[in-house]
Order: sequence, then C-alpha cells, then structure tokens
Amino acid sequence: MIEVKPGKARVPRGTDQKILARLINFNASEATIFYRRAGGSEDQWIGQPMEPGKKEEQFQHILFNIQNDTEYFVE
Repeated sequence: MIEVKPGKARVPRGTDQKILARLINFNASEATIFYRRAGGSEDQWIGQPMEPGKKEEQFQHILFNIQNDTEYFVE
C-alpha cells in the first residue's frame, strides 16, 4: 500500500503543493507521481519520478504553480 498526503486538498490558484508518499509493508528504490488536469483524458497523465523523502520509506514531489483542479496518483 502507498499512503499519499494530502489525499485531497484545496489550495489557492498559483500556489505549490508538496506531495508525500509513504510505502507501507514493502520497499522500493523509486516512486513515480502521475498527474493531469481533473477530468482529462487517459493520455494526458504526466509521470515524474519522486525524490526520496526524509525517511527510508518516503518519497516527495512538489506540484508547482497549480492553476486548475488536478488529479494525481503514485506508483
């Protein structure tokens, strides 16, 4: 399981949002965040590698300058 924070958040337009992913009951050397404008088509997902977090089981990524409703998930 991957715990992702925030799961759902409201942020002011134009701000940044830090995404944290914590691996539960397994280890991995990398994690990828996928995001798109909310309601976008399946071919609009953008994937980017996440950086290692402060703890061994954590990864992090920052979505910069959010202008629209955005969906995301972590693999």
